[in-house]
Amino acid sequence: MSRTVPFCCLGRRAQSVRNITCSKSLACRSRPSMCARATRPWSFLLPADSGMDIAVLATTAPPGVTLHVADDGRLEGIGSGHGQIIIVHGLALGTGDFRLHDDQAIGALAEPSLVGGEMLPAGTSVLVDLPTGDIIPRR
Repeated sequence: MSRTVPFCCLGRRAQSVRNITCSKSLACRSRPSMCARATRPWSFLLPADSGMDIAVLATTAPPGVTLHVADDGRLEGIGSGHGQIIIVHGLALGTGDFRLHDDQAIGALAEPSLVGGEMLPAGTSVLVDLPTGDIIPRR
């Protein structure tokens, strides 16, 4: 279903998103206690021709990715099987398995990158501390 769906990312101000595909049906939203997905995140598929500003990451989610948003509005992750890239603190990360945990973003480098004076190959998993911008390789 495609409609305008209000949500907010990490408790920030609410915004409306148009022309997205939502994973929860109207019946599920009107009676959440009856929904098997009640404790799972919402999934919003962005249109192929439009990205979306993500305030908590201070960046734009690329077109065609799926945003995974908790019922309380926290952005839990971004997924895609099409090789899109998201820039977080100047670092190009793949959206294949990009997730957020508290104030940390976890993803794989989309291209070789200089991290802490060391050149890391594409595909290396990294943790980005969002408040400080510190980048920690996860080996």
